[in-house]
Amino acid sequence: MIDDKELKKRLASRSEIVNRTLKEFDGQKIQEFEKNLRIYNFLYDKLKWTKIYLASINKDLEKKQHSLLMQVLTNETYQSSQNYFQKITLELQKDFYELELVKIGISFVYFQEEYELIRDELNSSNLTDEEEAKHQLTCDLYSISLKMKILQRMGCSFVQETVNDN
Repeated sequence: MIDDKELKKRLASRSEIVNRTLKEFDGQKIQEFEKNLRIYNFLYDKLKWTKIYLASINKDLEKKQHSLLMQVLTNETYQSSQNYFQKITLELQKDFYELELVKIGISFVYFQEEYELIRDELNSSNLTDEEEAKHQLTCDLYSISLKMKILQRMGCSFVQETVNDN
């Protein structure tokens, strides 16, 4: 596992690279960057909530499927259940959002998994200062990695600059 000093060093170097690159852009390129960032955040948020709701619907459907009433009424799974249609709709939405993320070319961002794990704890008042600092560092690394990914999709190259970063 990488220690905090290494992560802070990585954050500082990546932040400097992104800031330097954004300073070189004209107004139109900055607007394109901000638009792409908003689109990704919108799609990511919609996908997250769709997956949560889909998991809830699946759990509810499983309960109903194993109920005595469903077994007595039919042998087919979820026949004429309104939740089944909601499930299909949510699966289509999930596929749509995943496809849109693929279309903009960002399907993976470094530190995304770590960010997803701590996302729910971010506003918790039960965190110690050390845990809060660690969570904030992870959030900052995810944010700067996302910005780098968007800049890469816009044609910027960081290969030579990040060789010493990793």
